Amino acid sequence: MSYVLIDNSTLTSVQRLLGEIEINNKNIIDGDILATENLIQSILFYDEIITIDDYKEEFRESRKKRFDFIRFLSADNFDFNDLQVEAQKEAKSYTPEIRGGEFVDEDFKNVLELLKLNIVTTWNISSSEYYLNLKLLGYKDDSENWKYNSIASAMLEDFFDRDSKADYSATLLDTYGKPIKRGYKVPNAKWSNGGKTNDKLLTGQLWSFIASLNWIAYKSIYYTHVAQYFQSDLFLHPIRQSFNIHYMNKIQNFDDNLVQNLLNELKDDSLETIKIIKQSMQPSLETLSLPYFSFWLIHETKDSKHIIEKAYDIRGRQSFIDAREQIAELNNLVYEEHDLTKFSKKSQDIKKHMNKTFEKIKSTYGIQTNQGINFNNMVKIFNSTFGASIPLVFDKKVELPEFLQTKPKGLGMVYRDITEDLSKVSKFGKYKDMITSNINLKPYGERFDLGLHHEAPEYRYFSSQYKSPM
Repeated sequence: MSYVLIDNSTLTSVQRLLGEIEINNKNIIDGDILATENLIQSILFYDEIITIDDYKEEFRESRKKRFDFIRFLSADNFDFNDLQVEAQKEAKSYTPEIRGGEFVDEDFKNVLELLKLNIVTTWNISSSEYYLNLKLLGYKDDSENWKYNSIASAMLEDFFDRDSKADYSATLLDTYGKPIKRGYKVPNAKWSNGGKTNDKLLTGQLWSFIASLNWIAYKSIYYTHVAQYFQSDLFLHPIRQSFNIHYMNKIQNFDDNLVQNLLNELKDDSLETIKIIKQSMQPSLETLSLPYFSFWLIHETKDSKHIIEKAYDIRGRQSFIDAREQIAELNNLVYEEHDLTKFSKKSQDIKKHMNKTFEKIKSTYGIQTNQGINFNNMVKIFNSTFGASIPLVFDKKVELPEFLQTKPKGLGMVYRDITEDLSKVSKFGKYKDMITSNINLKPYGERFDLGLHHEAPEYRYFSSQYKSPM
């Protein structure tokens, strides 16, 4: 049996896409499509989907009823409430530092680079006072900027959907290394107030973005520990996966080649359907090249409200039954065969059968666009020792439910590349229009814009009457 743990943020995205939860603006829709694709791939390629029953209390029962095919496990039964406290403490050790308008701390700088978010901060005038403002470095009419606005908006929306009080901190330093705190005067300010800053220092958007980084760190750490406890695969919301890559690399001290291989596999556009990279004493990488099932499902159903039901219908088809069995066989080989020569021979035999199965799946469920058929890479990183160095934070061990006692032999992390996926999703034209046709925008007066302003690179270090560099 194979199990995958998904987070409640993924389920929220699915409900937004299906029109069951109102949204503030359309910037987040593409991220919701990708989260829905995660859920659909979990349905098709895993025997069981599990999640933690800790969503907002007022919506908890309705969520379980809506996703009645998922096993919701109570946090109270597994002492996960204590884990939440420990995960929050660990997340606080990841403190964003902004110096001279850039994120420079090792942790979040790395995460933003993985997301390809070129973020800067500048002082801008509002009501005759300076506030630090969040911007994308680039041009508003750049053909790629919508993608990065979508990522930033999804990060903010993830934070706004939280069910607990925000708690964050950040280090703010100007270009000269001087701390920025209440009473700070903006050097060389051209506005006539002498460089006076507002006591809040930050715009609400920048405050929320910094807090969202801490929130993403907290939830990624929390679910990593839960997955380690269950010895299951973990498929986080796409917006949280970049931090998880950084976190696992940091605590596992991966070989640099492993991280580079992972990033390369996420972006690989080759026609190879399945790859497995196994190295001595290092976690293995398994890559599956897959169609975007969400668009095939909307092509068949014509209504996004029926795509999950249809996904469960097709998972019973022989090709998906074979795929689940073959993936399990290959995974078991990774855990059990430590002789690399023997592993290579045995894995090649399995891959021959898998290639036939997945080529059939790709030819059946791939959707033709003006740019051909687009595929996405789902990459899993795992072996019997992967995750072994994750600190144990439980004071007590509770016996796992019976269905989890026959389980895989280790933790596995499943990843996608959100920036690559966003580019491909944008090419689906009418199918994208169909799958988003049920979204439910909040009334105009209740919406708030999550989009970022832009800072032209050539003007970044220039001061004007309304703006000054940090």
